[in-house]
Amino acid sequence: MMKTMGIQQTMMDFDWSLWKSKEPNYSRYSQTQSIKVYGEHLEVRTGRKPDATIMILTCRRPQTLKNALESAVSQDFSGTYEIIISDDSGDDPASYTETDELARQYCQKHANIVYYRHERNLGQYANWNRAVELCRSEWGGLLHDDDQLYPHYLTEMCQAASKHPKSGLIGSLFDSTDYPSSPLIQIMMRVFRTLRGGRPIALGIIDSRNFIFTLCPGMFVNRQKYLEIGGLDEVSADIGFCSRMSYYHQSVLLPKVLSDNGTAGGGSLSFSQEISNTFIISAYKLVYAICQDLGYSARQCAKYASRAALYGEVAARGYNNVDYTEVKRSLGMPNSMCNSFAYTVANLRSKLLWGLLLFRRQQ
Repeated sequence: MMKTMGIQQTMMDFDWSLWKSKEPNYSRYSQTQSIKVYGEHLEVRTGRKPDATIMILTCRRPQTLKNALESAVSQDFSGTYEIIISDDSGDDPASYTETDELARQYCQKHANIVYYRHERNLGQYANWNRAVELCRSEWGGLLHDDDQLYPHYLTEMCQAASKHPKSGLIGSLFDSTDYPSSPLIQIMMRVFRTLRGGRPIALGIIDSRNFIFTLCPGMFVNRQKYLEIGGLDEVSADIGFCSRMSYYHQSVLLPKVLSDNGTAGGGSLSFSQEISNTFIISAYKLVYAICQDLGYSARQCAKYASRAALYGEVAARGYNNVDYTEVKRSLGMPNSMCNSFAYTVANLRSKLLWGLLLFRRQQ
């Protein structure tokens, strides 16, 4: 795995004009097999595909995987659904033994669970892609092993998918156990949900320009459309994927709380300062490239990209409240966009942009 500073440099050097490329990222590791260790697919047992799938992405965290599994098997869904455990722990038995034992117990108890383990460690986003390849249903939810779904998740997501056949991605609102929002944000979200009344919100590429995405635990994806646009790559990652889906198809935000984010504890590497740095860099670079494709001037591209970097900083400070001035300056952002006042304005503007979604007509 690349060192974090190497990842940052890769993001700086990456050709972001490729953000909407449909290159099949999953083909890069097609020679690596995923071994079905326990369980059997519904399609093999009954000849029928499941109505939906929950794909649990795990890597050496059996202590939180159990909670994710419990939330998956406790769905109040009236249709048939399958649970795929996609284990990226690697080929060292010391890395996967506990996960293997936990999966064995659950597969014995629940006939709708199938446990796969890859021949080698593929990496986080490659594991997303492989899980979707293994999925047998038209739609499926991608669940990290430190997140949990609420019992009505599948019911709500499948209903939304049936009402939005053009969509390829559906996200929802969520709680956050380890990183709770401020009381003010919690109040604002309750007001948002109440006023919107659960009506879905269709998102397009302009929303990606404004750094509004459907990122959430249990992102619900259309398998065919996911693979058609190439899946996730290692650089633009989830925000790049969401942008491509909004560009080629449609993304939908369901203003209901259907999951809980982060049960692994606040020390997760995912939210270290270095990883937060890369998030801010990718925000700037991706939005700049989107604006170029939308035909904006260089000045406009820089304006929206700088705003996106600040929105990324707003999100990052929710997990790691440190100074990101040097990162922003490395992107060429002017001093006027690197001070505390600019951050405060961006914080307010981001909330306004989300608030305006209340008035978007249902499609």
